[in-house]
Parts: sequence; C-alpha cells; structure tokens
Amino acid sequence: MKKPIRFLLFLTFGVGNLLLLFSRIFSDNLNDFLLGFLEGISIVLIINGAIYLTRCAIKRKHPLKTDK
Repeated sequence: MKKPIRFLLFLTFGVGNLLLLFSRIFSDNLNDFLLGFLEGISIVLIINGAIYLTRCAIKRKHPLKTDK
C-alpha cells in the first residue's frame, strides 16, 4: 500500500476523534440535525481508522512505514 493512502487511513482515526470531541463541546450551539450529522461522520471515521489499525496489528506492520 502506498504511503499517502496509509497516512490518510491513519489520520481518519484522529480526525474522527477530534470531530466527536468538538461536536460534544459545542453541542449547545448546534441544532439537532448538524449535531447528529457531525457525530455520524465522526463515528464512520473512527470505525474506518480502527479497522485499518486492527489490520496493521494483525499483519504485525507499523501503520505508517512503507514496504521496501
């Protein structure tokens, strides 16, 4: 797998967590639709990143190192 794709998949986990954190912090200022939308997107990103990290753990490879 190429390095930019690996980095993007690794980054989705962190972005999902940050998005969930910010949606929880600013939940009083957001309407219900936007709050649900942001939480849904963050959950999808977290699951996507978790699947990638689990795949790397099973194959015993570092998530950011490329194969030579």
